[in-house]
Amino acid sequence: MTDEKYKKLIEKILNGDQETIEELEVEAIVPIYKRAQSYFKRGKIQNIKEQELLYRATRVFNNMVIKYISEGTFPETYNKFISYGKEKISRKLYNIHVKRNKKPPKPRKKRVEKGDRNTKKQDIYLMWLEELKGKEDINKEKVDNSKFVYTDEVKEKLKQKMFEFLKSANKKTENVLLRYYGLDRNKESAIKIAKDLNLTRARIYQIINSNTQKFFEYYKNSSD
Repeated sequence: MTDEKYKKLIEKILNGDQETIEELEVEAIVPIYKRAQSYFKRGKIQNIKEQELLYRATRVFNNMVIKYISEGTFPETYNKFISYGKEKISRKLYNIHVKRNKKPPKPRKKRVEKGDRNTKKQDIYLMWLEELKGKEDINKEKVDNSKFVYTDEVKEKLKQKMFEFLKSANKKTENVLLRYYGLDRNKESAIKIAKDLNLTRARIYQIINSNTQKFFEYYKNSSD
């Protein structure tokens, strides 16, 4: 295409003549598509199928026209227009190739809420027993010089003491501790309890921590 013909076409395009865009496309799409084919044959973009190339070349052409119309000006010569098109198709295909070459992300681990983790701080038996392990009346068997195995009888005793302790607590405190420690029910997280009771998670932990400490004192004073 001569520069004279090219200038007449872009003048009509800038004046809103849609048919002229198709006329320019017929001429310009061929060299842009050939650049895409050349790039493909050289093995630069193995992650792109050959059948995609014409579609990608057409997309590049259309995006260029939209951009130049919005700016109100096109490249001065037809050769510059084609040169920009070749650069854009090369860069576009390479970026797509790189993006497809990335390994899929590892599946994210299921989020575990704090209250659902089986840690010493959240397991009522472990927490109570660790606090009380020095008491003489608790049946224990020393293991590895540091760990203790507690009998079911001791665990049941602790649970019953907690029920006794909660009789003097208000209903909210009783509800929170029974659900959080899973006494005769499934253990629930502080987040879930907070949502159900329309309280903040910080408030739930405040209730748990303060009343658990009170229970320690209650247990010590009531156990001979």
